[in-house]
Amino acid sequence: RAMLEAMEGGIVLRSDTAADVAHIVPPDGLAGLFRVCQSLECVVLNACTSHLLGQEFLDHLPALKYVISVRGHISDPAALIFSKGFYSALVDRGSGDVRVEVAYTHGCAALKAHYSKSKREVHVAEEGG
Repeated sequence: RAMLEAMEGGIVLRSDTAADVAHIVPPDGLAGLFRVCQSLECVVLNACTSHLLGQEFLDHLPALKYVISVRGHISDPAALIFSKGFYSALVDRGSGDVRVEVAYTHGCAALKAHYSKSKREVHVAEEGG
């Protein structure tokens, strides 16, 4: 529960080897990192309650077109399923360039195949939205 509440103040990074070790990276720290990537168009925040942080990125990074974020809770297995579907679609160059919207649809379809309420687990915020 404390991890979820802390998420609103940034991203919580946990150690794979020590579950009790966590570091909070504040939104301005992440935004500073993203600012050096001037052609950055999409950020995927595949973590619990990341939609508020995603909106901050959209508000402060003018080149950013898409933020894929989560409202509420998402389990680690669900996050991995979405990521596999999303990134697989992005790297599938057999049909030409894959747009973020198409990759998002693939991620949601992968979730839907495993979870009945998957549409509520992942949210796309676009510019102005």
